[in-house]
Amino acid sequence: MASSSQLFEDYRALGYYTNHIPIQLMYHERLSESFIVSCVGKSYHIYNASKLGLSRVSEPQEEDITCMLSSGNRIYIGVDKTIHSYERNKQDCLTFTGHDSRVHTLIGFGKHFISIDSTSKVIVWTIETREAYLEMQLNNDSFCITAAVHPATYVNKILLGSSQGMLQLWNIKSNKMLYEFSGWEKGVTILKQAPAVDVIGM
Repeated sequence: MASSSQLFEDYRALGYYTNHIPIQLMYHERLSESFIVSCVGKSYHIYNASKLGLSRVSEPQEEDITCMLSSGNRIYIGVDKTIHSYERNKQDCLTFTGHDSRVHTLIGFGKHFISIDSTSKVIVWTIETREAYLEMQLNNDSFCITAAVHPATYVNKILLGSSQGMLQLWNIKSNKMLYEFSGWEKGVTILKQAPAVDVIGM
């Protein structure tokens, strides 16, 4: 008997698969399975990547999710000024507070993760202790952060993109800017590591 499409199964809600926030990929080592995390406003959905079956729907937040990060077996979400972290199939919540404005970017960084808010405040968090390892404040008038990436093989380095078009390479251990790229006088909307080392797409 031929298998049929599961698109219109009863438990599904049409139009609520994802929004503008990029999806996240998770890999479960014990199950040897990959999962897709998509944002749908105040909640996120987890799908089994091999079957595209809905695995879990999170409890709704008080406000819309503004950004997401998958790191290890945990999902991090930005909700206004706060960051919440959940295990893949559990409702346990870890909370990270330290921003005074809306968080718009989360990136993984080994045993740390980095959050950036709308005033260009950058916080490097230690995951295990939930404490801020480093905080730095950039000036929105001269460099308003719109994107960030951790370049592959660059130890302790992050590359920041701005609405003014410039890029800055920072060492987050020494809290020093190493280099500024002039850019192309167009705002940076996204930064991604290319398969080749030393190449970043924007």
